[in-house]
Amino acid sequence: MRSILSMVLLLGMTLAGAAGAADGSSSATSSPPAPQGQQSQSQQQEGAAGSREYAPGNTGQNRQHDTRLEAEDQSNADADVELTRNIRRALTDDSTLSMNAHNVKIITAAGNVTLRGPVNSEAERRKVEAIAKQAAGGRPVVNELEVGKR
Repeated sequence: MRSILSMVLLLGMTLAGAAGAADGSSSATSSPPAPQGQQSQSQQQEGAAGSREYAPGNTGQNRQHDTRLEAEDQSNADADVELTRNIRRALTDDSTLSMNAHNVKIITAAGNVTLRGPVNSEAERRKVEAIAKQAAGGRPVVNELEVGKR
């Protein structure tokens, strides 16, 4: 009985040490920082492996190689927010467009507009682009809309 209790305590201490290492609070299991200009052991291992390790879904790796703009790339500059608002209003005011077309992503950064997301047809894809270009007032509009997705 005593040996089982000792094993449980030892296991608890091991798990507590591992949890501390995961959140960076344990100095016993972490290596000291590398001197300036030198790589730490984990950096060397990462470099030897060729790239950073990612979760099984490869989301991080896919995001790294995907150069398309996402909603979080939207600029907060007043002019970009206003341009996005004008395009969204023009799209939602057109009752002939589908719900998909009303909900496309409109990403504006430095006056450049990108449209992303699904639409129901090629004709609707062209119409959304035309509406966006008109509302953008001559600013560049990149059409990355996809027909029939979702």
